Amino acid sequence: MKIIVRLKLYFTIVNLIATLMSVGQGVHMNTTYIMQINSEHHGMSYVNFFNTCTDNICMDNVKKLKPRVIRFPSAGDADCYTMNVDTAGYGIDFPDVAAYFADRFNSLQNPLTFTPFTNTYLCPLAIDPLQVPLHYNASVPAVFSNATDSANFCSELEDWYNDYRKQRTQITQSYLTKFIQHVKEIEDSLQPGERVNIIYVANIFSGTPADLVTTLKQLTDVQL
Repeated sequence: MKIIVRLKLYFTIVNLIATLMSVGQGVHMNTTYIMQINSEHHGMSYVNFFNTCTDNICMDNVKKLKPRVIRFPSAGDADCYTMNVDTAGYGIDFPDVAAYFADRFNSLQNPLTFTPFTNTYLCPLAIDPLQVPLHYNASVPAVFSNATDSANFCSELEDWYNDYRKQRTQITQSYLTKFIQHVKEIEDSLQPGERVNIIYVANIFSGTPADLVTTLKQLTDVQL
């Protein structure tokens, strides 16, 4: 595979490609600014791909598309996710999730470390048979200034914790490893010598250069 690194930036495209004007029953198009599309800039995107394409039939259908350009992991990475060959799924940094919600709901203290712990939450058995407990303090006014913020923090934190435990217990393979395997399968279906171009979307907002180097090294060095 050939890897191209693209910085994760958000652009607002305001260039007008075509001006449509309705006159009576007709539509007139101004073709002055229509430009040819560079095919290398377009291709399959892996946004949440492995969360929705979970069976072999789906994977085989994607391979039949024979994509020559793939964006990975695309622009959908959250600040609270990590990606490496040793982490199941994308990997959730749960303390970062809790800190995010604590800041969002204006906590006065860190709800995960402030003592004494007053709340214990257990995931439903259907999500995690181990039912690993989550301890946090969401009392008012010790941690939050009002009951609404406290309740919102509790609700959203528990929802995320359910997803976190489900991922830890049901997703057994790294998405990075699955991606490498899938690209190799796609290339095996192409003509001899053809390769898939990988546009790796680097997270420059919450990521670090060291994280980028590690991921790129794993993408290129892992032997499957």
